[in-house]
Amino acid sequence: MNYKYANTHTHTHTHTRKRVEALSFLVGDHEISSKPCIKYLGVMLDHRLNFRNHLKAAGEKALRVCNVINRLMPNIGGPKFAGRKLLASVSSSVMMYGAPIWYASASVTSYARSMASAHRLSSLRVCCAFRTVSDVAANVIGGHLTIDLQAKMLAARHDLKKQGVYDPAIEAAIEDEIYEQWQQRWRSSEKGRWTFRLVPEIRTWISRKHGAPNYHLTQFLTGHGCFREYLYKYRHVETPYCLHCDGVIESVEHIFCECERFSRARSTLHSIMGESVTCEGIVEHMLRSKSAWEQINHIIMEIMLQLRREEAMNRTRAN
Repeated sequence: MNYKYANTHTHTHTHTRKRVEALSFLVGDHEISSKPCIKYLGVMLDHRLNFRNHLKAAGEKALRVCNVINRLMPNIGGPKFAGRKLLASVSSSVMMYGAPIWYASASVTSYARSMASAHRLSSLRVCCAFRTVSDVAANVIGGHLTIDLQAKMLAARHDLKKQGVYDPAIEAAIEDEIYEQWQQRWRSSEKGRWTFRLVPEIRTWISRKHGAPNYHLTQFLTGHGCFREYLYKYRHVETPYCLHCDGVIESVEHIFCECERFSRARSTLHSIMGESVTCEGIVEHMLRSKSAWEQINHIIMEIMLQLRREEAMNRTRAN
């Protein structure tokens, strides 16, 4: 056996030196080189045991899975919400393998970046959102718990299983703690503030017994749709102002609560809700009953379809 580098350390997988030196030696005519990490039972172990390489590899694999599965989930058509959640769970399962071991590392943003990318794409498809929607808002609308909190919950349940303890009250307490952390992040985040106005309480939203987000409803919930304020932000139109109301920016709130074009739809909403129409009130009323959800969802769809038609006509005239 001939060493190619005699001055290197053989314990490259476990030592704590900042500089990791490689070892290479010959066995017959074959050169064998040390690696920064090894794969053991499907988990990548590196010299510092920080699982950075594992999170990156798992995220890249999940991203490939997402790119395949997402072809089955177009924003218009495709599976219903339950089917989308089921398909999205495939990529989540890829990422969550071995979570009780590496869950603490998932809280480091740079380590979990590739996982976050896969998770975001999956969340967007679940709630039929545009790619411009933030991961924070998409996760809430789709009821898709973030990667690090998923891993933390699995780790806590794994610890209980190891201890031979099964108590529904403890399980519920763990879930409450995880969702409270998610709620705190939702309150303090700078992203998805329009969605936060409409859906301030995550548990209330995801624990509903009826209704599901779809392509048109998600545009209302995110403000990312054929609203001139949004289109102007991404340079699709020359002005953010409503073409039918003087000097008023055409935001989602303006469309649903103020614009004269949709006074008839607003009158119908008023009769369903029994109160003045506000965007917050629309969502609150939808959560009350299945019939209210279906009626209001239909009105939202009609408004969004009309906005889409008008935008297509405006583009045709401009060309």
